[in-house]
Order: sequence, then structure tokens, then C-alpha cells
Amino acid sequence: QFWYADDAGSTGKLTHLRDWWDALNKHGPLLGYFPEASKTWLVVKKPLEDEAKRIFAGTEVKITSEGRKYLESPIGTKEFMTAHVSNNVTEWVQELLDLTKICKQEPQVCYSAYVFGLSKRWLYLMRTTPEIAELYERLESCIVEHFLPTLFRQFNADNLRELVALPAKFGGLSVFSPTETAEDEYYYSTTITEPLVKLILEQKLSFDSYNIHRAVREQKSAIITAKSSKFKAKQEALAENEYLRTIMQHQSQKGASLWLTTLPVESLGFVMNAQEFHDALCLRYYLKLINMPPFCACGKENSIDHALCCMKGGYTVMRHNNVRDTEAALLQEVCKDVTIEPPLVPSKELGDRSCLDIGARGLWSGLEKTLFDVRIFHPGAQSYQNRSLDAIYKSHEKEKKDKYLNHVLNKEKCSFTPLVFSTHGGNAPEADRFHKRLATLIAKKRNILYSEAVSYVRRRVRFSILRTTLIALRGYRGKDAKPIDLTHADLNLIPSISRYESLV
Repeated sequence: QFWYADDAGSTGKLTHLRDWWDALNKHGPLLGYFPEASKTWLVVKKPLEDEAKRIFAGTEVKITSEGRKYLESPIGTKEFMTAHVSNNVTEWVQELLDLTKICKQEPQVCYSAYVFGLSKRWLYLMRTTPEIAELYERLESCIVEHFLPTLFRQFNADNLRELVALPAKFGGLSVFSPTETAEDEYYYSTTITEPLVKLILEQKLSFDSYNIHRAVREQKSAIITAKSSKFKAKQEALAENEYLRTIMQHQSQKGASLWLTTLPVESLGFVMNAQEFHDALCLRYYLKLINMPPFCACGKENSIDHALCCMKGGYTVMRHNNVRDTEAALLQEVCKDVTIEPPLVPSKELGDRSCLDIGARGLWSGLEKTLFDVRIFHPGAQSYQNRSLDAIYKSHEKEKKDKYLNHVLNKEKCSFTPLVFSTHGGNAPEADRFHKRLATLIAKKRNILYSEAVSYVRRRVRFSILRTTLIALRGYRGKDAKPIDLTHADLNLIPSISRYESLV
């Protein structure tokens, strides 16, 4: 026998099952459990159906030789299982089409609903029912022909379908192909639950729960490793295409895909409108922006790379300042004396009015002051062609340290941490260490898990970069309006509204 909460089940010979049913009815009520025969089904093979009806006569237990669903998974003949899965697929296809209609206005919400909700329904069935991969072909067609084109507004299945089927941290969208993952998921499920199945079959009344949990954890760890290896192998296969290789290199950075795995919570500032979400996908997959002007106000040909590097309009400064302010706000929760643009001691090398971006006390040690300087670069800039991201990060960190480290250590008598980020959301090693330390302090203060704190910190920074990056893509860069000189204007010429006029 086996139990899942108050759902009981048992397998065995018919006479043994009748004895079990009688015992359940006799002892169950004494423990507060009342079996209901009208809701109970006995699934038997066709030749045993008559015998089952004879043995369970007078019990009101329903008997079938076709099949029945148990915990939403079908048990029975191949025909019954096929019909059950097909009916579910029909229902899911219709739900996906309904979701696609909403996706035109709310793509971020619909994407989250798909990844964290709808897709989990067929994922569960995959893990409990074998040999059903071909039954998901209609669902895969609906994903490719309706959902993804609406999500992207421009989707080439030949180029991107295999890539978006990868997890977000591998450069994809976690929109897995049901036909390709069904058999794997069933294998993973049976492997992880093997220690529990063995325990059920042995029907032992006493067992070592610690060893069982450890065995399950070991199985899970092995499956995670196997999955990761499989995704990396797919990455390597896709990397033969230069276009896809560039995408995966940039979007596989730590933190680059957090905006996709974040629920759209408005109170935390994690919500994007339809235009922003579509632009973010175009930026992620190097697709041409819809309705983007062909030429920039500076006179050069317009593109995503140019828009994120052009100094006209002040968007690079806005991006820098927004990230600086976000980091300062996070520091204020756990540090003292947090200041923006703290002035430095005058020096011959840096001049009399030099400053860094942020200053704070108590990050690395009790009263020690730390100075931070922020830099955000765009990997698609012309000057970074044929250079790896790791090399670019290191060069920016080195440049910051060469300029400020000696002065900060010897004259300011404090520590210095450069914070280098890319427009795709990745960060340099120093910035990563800083976020880990900051998350440790936040977790300690709020008494929460470190994983929760570091996730929150990285998401806040990621959305800060993403929002200002998207603004730069669509921001106005036209001619500045001619300022009106009010130096010698008589302000008395502006009519004032008397009290009785304001009441009319």
C-alpha cells in the first residue's frame, strides 16, 4: 500500500486487496479516516474483471479494466493512457492559445504564466507517464506557430527554436520542447524516486529517514549534473553558428538572465510594459528593433549597438547614475555613512575636484570606509570586437585600479572596489564579490537565507541596468530646445488668479 496525504492506494492479488479494503474500513474510522467506496476504483486486467466483481460484491467499489487516473496521472491500458494524455493536450493547446491572445498586451505576465505555471502541468504528466512524447506534437506546434511569434513579434524558428529551448542561464528562455523532453523527464523522475519506490515495495514499518533523504538528495544531484551536461552539449552544438555563439556567450553571464526568471511584481519595480519586454528580447537575441529610426540624431546609422554607445542624449550618464543610486540604496540597509560622489583629497594626479561614485563604512570590516566607482560598458561596441568578455571585464577593473587604487590606499586610507557591469547584465569579479558580501550582511540583518538575499540584490541591479538600457534604445536624441532667457524678464507680466476667480 502507499499513501499521499489522505489518498490511499494498494496493489496485489484480488483476495489480498479485499482483505486490505476490509481492514481499512474497520480500523480507519478509529483513526479519523473514513473510506468512501463510491469514490474508490479498482483497476484490473480484462480477464480478471468478472472475478474482481465477485470478490468485491456488496462493497460499492467501482471496477474497470480500461483505466483510471490516480493523482492526475493515468493508470491502465495503453489506449486509456493515450486518450487521457490526448485530452489533456487538447485542453492545454486551447489554454495556450488563450494565453497567446493576452500576450499581445502583457507579454511579460504571459511569459511568467507560461514558464512558472502552464508548462508545469504537462511537465508533471511527463514525469509520471511513460512513452507519450509523440502525443505532444500538437502542443509543440502551438508553441512554435503561435506563442513564440507573439512573444517575440518577430520569431524565426529555424534560428532560435533550439536556443530558446535551453534554460535562461544558458542563453535560452526555458520554453522547452515537449516532444524532446518527455522521455527524459520520465527517466529523471523514476531515478530520483527510486529509493522511495524501493521502500514502498518492501513495506517496512521502520526505516532510517535520514538515509532515505540522503539517497534522494544524491539522486537529485546526479540528475542535475546530467541535465547540465546535456544542456552544455546542446550549447556546444549550437555554438557552430557564430550568431548563436555570440548570444550564448553574452547571455550566459551570471545575472544576465535574472529579468526572465523574476516574477513581475510591481511593488518591487520588476514590471515591464509590452514595448519594454519586446525590446528586451530584441536586445537579448540581437534582433532588429521594430520601428527604430534608421539614423541617429548624431548623423550615424542607427542600431542597438550604436544606441547603447552614443553619447548624445545623456543616456549613458543616466544608466551609470541609476546603477550607482541602486547600489547606494542597497548599501544603506547595512552600512553607515553612505554617500554619493564623496570628494577625494586633492592630489596632483586626480586634481582638486575629483570624486568617486559611492562611499560607505562597514562593508568589509567594522568602521573601515570603502569607496566604489561604477562603470557600465556595452560588449557590442566596435572597440570590443574579437575580445572575450572576461578580458574586457579585467581590462576595465585594471583601468579603474590603476587610476584610483594608489590614491585611495595612501591618501584616503581606505579600501577601493571597482563595480564593472555590462549592458547585458553581467558583472566583473570584484562586483560579484561585492554583491556576495552585501547579500551576506543583508541576510544576517533580516534573518533570511543567503540565497534569498543574493538573489534580491542581483535582481535589483539587473533591472536597474535593463531599464536604463531600454530607455536608451528608444530615447529622444533630437536637437535640444532653445532655452528661453528669463534673466531680464518682468515676472509681474504673468497674470495671477485672484481668489474669487479661482472659485469660478
